[in-house]
Amino acid sequence: MIKESEENFEGNGALIKSLGNEVLERYREINLLYGIGEKISADNSIEATAGILLNEIRRVVKSGYASFLLNKNNSEGFDFKEIAFIGKVIADKKMSSIYEEIKKINEKAYKTGKGFIEKQKDIYILVSPLIAGRNKRIIGFLNLCSYPGEIFTAANLSFLSVISSYVSNFIELFRLYEYEKETAENLKAKNMELKNAKKVLTAENKMLKKSLTEKYSAENITGISDKGKALAVYIEKIAGLSSSVLITGETGTGKEFAAKAIHYSGDRRDKPFIAVNCSAIPESIFESELFGIEKGVATGVINRKGKLLEADGGTLFLDEIGDMPLAQQAKLLRVIEEKEVIPLGGNTPVKFDVRFIAATNKNLKKETANGNFREDLFYRLNVLNIELPPLRERREDIPLLVKHFISIYSERLGKSGIKISDRAMDILKDYGYPGNIRELKNEIEKIVSLLDSREINVQNISEHIIRALESCKTGTETYNKETVEKTGSNLGNGAENDPLSINPVSLKQKTYNIGESEKELIKVALSSSNGNKSAAAKKLGISREGLRLKMKKLGLQS
Repeated sequence: MIKESEENFEGNGALIKSLGNEVLERYREINLLYGIGEKISADNSIEATAGILLNEIRRVVKSGYASFLLNKNNSEGFDFKEIAFIGKVIADKKMSSIYEEIKKINEKAYKTGKGFIEKQKDIYILVSPLIAGRNKRIIGFLNLCSYPGEIFTAANLSFLSVISSYVSNFIELFRLYEYEKETAENLKAKNMELKNAKKVLTAENKMLKKSLTEKYSAENITGISDKGKALAVYIEKIAGLSSSVLITGETGTGKEFAAKAIHYSGDRRDKPFIAVNCSAIPESIFESELFGIEKGVATGVINRKGKLLEADGGTLFLDEIGDMPLAQQAKLLRVIEEKEVIPLGGNTPVKFDVRFIAATNKNLKKETANGNFREDLFYRLNVLNIELPPLRERREDIPLLVKHFISIYSERLGKSGIKISDRAMDILKDYGYPGNIRELKNEIEKIVSLLDSREINVQNISEHIIRALESCKTGTETYNKETVEKTGSNLGNGAENDPLSINPVSLKQKTYNIGESEKELIKVALSSSNGNKSAAAKKLGISREGLRLKMKKLGLQS
């Protein structure tokens, strides 16, 4: 009886001891849970906080080794680094196999989103994933290893899952705080950059306006010819006026440059200069492009200013005005006369202050007589008139223009010190230039771009220019690059037989077929562009439609 009582007492004592240990363990767990908020917020570093937590966890869940892993740079996928660890369970040399096993269990937990307890020989490994956010993204792991012979229980895993949840939320909030802090600092830095950039832009804007005023001064399009000088005087005279200007002249004579010279020499130089190619705007969108469009006119349409209102206070340059359809001419006339515009889809007229400068290579008087251009619009635009002479009528300006373009493109392409031989200059001066200044400019750009030396010689000049000059001379002599290179000078025995000696006077006395030269020019442009008309038109400095019309006129297959 006494013996039985003693056995019961011993059994109850063991039970009481076991229950006491469990109560103590639960107490430690609860105490850690209550204090975890304070410990987590006590440090601004994730790594430092993780180290503190590992110490506390080991006091509650007896373990030899503990570590926190976190995804690198908040990245997606299985890419983690150890941010804190403490302790070891066996000798360093043997821990490598434990680390490999931990990694395998981490991968398993990453795929399943669950925690695991697994045994490696006489050591237990506990892995609890750190799961964050509504999308349950795994951002890291809490890993524990027992001492040899010790075990982990399901209760340990359950408790550490709660700890992992706390840690996950802390890490996400910390990262968000760091992101917002960095964003605020970046915004502050950006604001400072914007202030500095604004100062720089203001200064650059002043310099740019000054540069544009200098670049497009009347002096830069004149040269030394009488016609050029007269043009300079006239542009200076009309620059400060508000009257409409009609600029006429062949393709490539510099009509837009003249328009800019008027704008940047006058009182409107600080206001917009807006150019519109009338031949390039389809009739269907003419009104919206020129007059603007209101939001909601059609599905997906947003409010947009037209070119007219963009130019308010400044100049609207209407290039190729002769190609504008009659229906659009009537609408343009109305807004010019009323000095107000109603955007497409709108009801309220908008006042504007714009100087109109129009340009065309057509004879608008003939176009008016033929019914292709409104007479009232012609007189409205032709208040002041500038007729730009073709380059062949101002040959004395060609050397100046050649040197000017060489300077521009040599600087742009980083090829300083480029000169031109007298022979090459003579050829460029004698050529007829059906494409006028634009053709000369394009030729110099091509020459400088392809030049391998510091001097431009005859062999650098385009073949179509050589052929065009050859067609000007009589006789059966040939004139090509090879001959010039071999002889170095005359093709025949006398200067009278030397096509390089051709001058403006002799050109006027000979038959000079401009149409054939234009044909050759177009053929060369098309050939070098592999038949692409848009690219060829760009090289020729005209619109694609202009090229099509020119080809039709010259009988070239379009």
